[in-house]
Amino acid sequence: MAFNPGVSFFIPFHELDPSEQSRCIFFTREGARCKCLCQKSDNRRAIALHKTIIEIPSGAVSLDLLQEYAQCNCCRFGRAQHRDRIEDVGLLMPLARRWQDEIRRHARTSFGINATPSKPASRSSSYQYSPPRSSTATEPIFQPFGSQLRYKLRPREANISTNSTSTRPTPISQEPLSEFRPHVANPRRSDSVSWKIIDDLEDRDFETGSLYIFDRASSPGHVKIGWTASSVSRRLEDWSKCDYKPNLLFSVRRVPHAQRVETLTHHELIKEWRRERMCKAPRCGISHREWFEISKERAAQVLGDWADFMKRAEPYDSEGSLKKRWRKVIKMMDEDGEVVTAEKLLERYEASLAKKATLVGRPADLGYVPKIGRLEAPKETTRVGLLRIEQPTSPNKTPPLKSKALPKQIPQVENRIPKAEKYPKSDPPPKRKPLPKTEQIFKSEPVPRTQLPFKTEPSSEEVLVQDLAKKIQLLLSQLESRIFQQDTLSPQETKPRSILLLIPHPTQDRLIGLALGPSFTLGHSLTLSHTSEDIPQTNARAGTDIDIGVSTNSSLLDFSDPSSEPHPSDSSAQSASPRPKAELVSGPPASLITGISEALLSLSTDEQEEVARTLA
Repeated sequence: MAFNPGVSFFIPFHELDPSEQSRCIFFTREGARCKCLCQKSDNRRAIALHKTIIEIPSGAVSLDLLQEYAQCNCCRFGRAQHRDRIEDVGLLMPLARRWQDEIRRHARTSFGINATPSKPASRSSSYQYSPPRSSTATEPIFQPFGSQLRYKLRPREANISTNSTSTRPTPISQEPLSEFRPHVANPRRSDSVSWKIIDDLEDRDFETGSLYIFDRASSPGHVKIGWTASSVSRRLEDWSKCDYKPNLLFSVRRVPHAQRVETLTHHELIKEWRRERMCKAPRCGISHREWFEISKERAAQVLGDWADFMKRAEPYDSEGSLKKRWRKVIKMMDEDGEVVTAEKLLERYEASLAKKATLVGRPADLGYVPKIGRLEAPKETTRVGLLRIEQPTSPNKTPPLKSKALPKQIPQVENRIPKAEKYPKSDPPPKRKPLPKTEQIFKSEPVPRTQLPFKTEPSSEEVLVQDLAKKIQLLLSQLESRIFQQDTLSPQETKPRSILLLIPHPTQDRLIGLALGPSFTLGHSLTLSHTSEDIPQTNARAGTDIDIGVSTNSSLLDFSDPSSEPHPSDSSAQSASPRPKAELVSGPPASLITGISEALLSLSTDEQEEVARTLA
């Protein structure tokens, strides 16, 4: 329980001269007089009030004037704040009444009324003191603290004269005091957040703890903000000993420098900061200072921001000093006249993180799709599948893409091979006549086969050519056993010679020559003039209208193996001795030869060349 000796502790009015000393008149918890000095402004005001009280008639001295005089003789700042404490504990008005009675008694004594104060019959005041220390007998003796009574007071005697009754102090009804009072009525610069945050950490500021906010039913509109190094629940149990039930509203745990976070929160809410005049619990009687007249949402937001800032930004170093970076920020905000709050510091911290992210992180979104062909890397990727073209590929080597973005160059013209119309089987497709050489032909530049820009599907003509090529291959494979006999080869020969099939064109005066090897793969188709000089007649047998011949020095020999071709520079190729010729076992069936002939003759010149390339 707080120490409260009562009004008897205070110094008498006529012993107090503010012009000679400015020491606080209030008492401390230890029972001694406070050693703090009053503010200079309060001391100057006390000197002026003392002069006024002495000069005016004793009956004109009001209680309000004496209350102000008593407060000006108490210390204002510091943890005690006795200027407010004397009112909160209910001693200000009793002290003013006591001083008022002393002044009136002193006035009557100085004018010779009841000149002997030591006689009981002449006492006109309810306060009687011990014998005076000097011969003047005008001031009571002040005893050291520790005895039962500071001043020897005696009750008023029953036989009081009518004159003394007229000077009796009139009781004044005092309005009940509010439960809370402003903790800092006139904030100074040292009470600002910018001042407190720069201070080095001290003592328990280094501890990690929990912060909490609670309220109570008896004080609506007020919340209490505090911290604890132990658990929040245990701290609330301690507060319940003050005869109320705390209702927890908000808490945050494991906060570094929790006490400094509490201090910064209190000073950011300094305008809403309230102090309990005196705890209502008989065992306590302390003036609790951590109350705030504020909504619980606002209190939770400020406390949460400071806890978040302390966790994320880590503004203090291991020595407890504010880091240089944040010192510069606080100084800049002060110079700009900006109030330092947790919310603004968090905004600056997040802005610094965003600045770092732009330097080392991914590029920011520009909000639009860059144009194709720009030198810088595209900021957005587009699915190639959304376009109506395919990425050009090479059958041998596909160049890897550096990213999933669009290629830098996309062909602007879509060059698809037109699909040929399907004609009835009875009507062959019209033949395309070549233009005269003198006419200028507009041709698109052919794309290399290794870099086909588009993936085209085979047209109807290509399907027809492939089907005919397969058919010819099947017919020739059936003809293989009929034409060649492997054991007719000489020991020096490892491969048979080629056979040249000469097929007359049905409408034109020319022959179609086909070179056939032992595996009957089509080498080249030749257009020959219909003369006997150009047709090899060696060991040839006619089958229907098809001439079959074997040539030993023809360039069409054995196309399946390029090494078997005679080189032009080889002299033996020009004067080679006759080699054993392959003997025909029997004439090939007319049906097979006729099928091959019909299949080939049904094609145009270009189509025959396509068949040759397909079978090669």
